[in-house]
Amino acid sequence: MIKTVKRLSAGNFRSLVIYKFIFETGVSALEFVKEIMKKTIISPTDIIQNPLYERYQDGLFTLSKTVLAIFIVFSMTKIMSLRMADANDGPIVMNEKLVSIFVICVFLFLYESIIHWILNFQKSSCLRLLIQFKLRIWY
Repeated sequence: MIKTVKRLSAGNFRSLVIYKFIFETGVSALEFVKEIMKKTIISPTDIIQNPLYERYQDGLFTLSKTVLAIFIVFSMTKIMSLRMADANDGPIVMNEKLVSIFVICVFLFLYESIIHWILNFQKSSCLRLLIQFKLRIWY
């Protein structure tokens, strides 16, 4: 890809020399920021397939399943105790606990997909930002 750079000619006017200097300094600073941004963009597969991240994710998943089991036992105990105390309130508490358990299970088992989606979104938005920056500066 050939880059075409529009040159600003100063001519005989002193003020244009100052404007040209400011413009070229700004473009250089933005190019520096663009190069730094290129170095910070990491592919989602590099992160997700990293052995250290996989160990972290396995540990987090095991911990989450354990906490979920404890939460289910606690919720069932709470439902039974409330039902024994007030039989009319049992279905309301049961509905509330079942919804919360369902939501927790969905997020727990979709955790990897959610992280992968967030990383892909971050990568694509940064790349779009760099492309827009390139188009505005050079063309």
